[in-house]
Amino acid sequence: MTDPAGARRAQRAIADLMGTVDRTDPFGEAQFAALETALSLLRAGTPHPARVPDPPQAHGADSLNLLSEALASARATVAATSYAFIRLNDARRATTTHRPR
Repeated sequence: MTDPAGARRAQRAIADLMGTVDRTDPFGEAQFAALETALSLLRAGTPHPARVPDPPQAHGADSLNLLSEALASARATVAATSYAFIRLNDARRATTTHRPR
């Protein structure tokens, strides 16, 4: 994203959306992880002055560190989505095997 103002708006929108996700179930956790990945990738591709910083993140975060963070988030997204899939599949299987005949 080359437009610094657009990059800031997108980062703020994703950060705001992350604050609304209910992480108490597997689907919410997968959604949060995907948003975190998107935010990390946006930050990595945005020049420093246009980045919306994380509260714990220092000003010295460079693109390599941010890409590393994005990769970790992507791994978390895969794990969380896999877990949500397994839970849904197990729930579906439990309903079909326990139907009264």
